[in-house]
Amino acid sequence: MIVSASSTSNQGKRSIGDSTRGRMQIIADILSQCTLYRKTSYIMEKANLNLEDTESCLCNLFCRGLIQIGVSSQGYLIYKVTEKGRDILEYYYYMMQEFLEYHKLMAGQIREDYVDSY
Repeated sequence: MIVSASSTSNQGKRSIGDSTRGRMQIIADILSQCTLYRKTSYIMEKANLNLEDTESCLCNLFCRGLIQIGVSSQGYLIYKVTEKGRDILEYYYYMMQEFLEYHKLMAGQIREDYVDSY
C-alpha cells in the first residue's frame, strides 16, 4: 500500500462531514434531541458524536439561531431547538421522505426494465 505524506498527516483528525452520515443528518440528529432542554452529554450520546464535534455543532447551530442556550439549576449549559430550528428539521424530514419515495420509484422502474429485457 502506498501512503502519501498528506494522508498520514491527517490521520486521527476527522471533521464532521467525514463520517458516513452527512452534515445535514448530524444537524437533524442534534436538533431532534433538543426538543426539550438537554445537556451536552445527552445530545452527544443520542446523536452519537464525540464531545468536540457536539460542541462545534452546538456552537454553529446557536450562531445560526437554530437552538437557544440556557443554564440548568445545577449550572449546566442546556440547549433547546428554536422555532427556526423546528422549521429546518421539519423541512429536512420532508425532503428525506421525498428523496426516499423518489428512489423507491426509480428502483421499481429499474426492476421493470431489467425484467422486460429478459
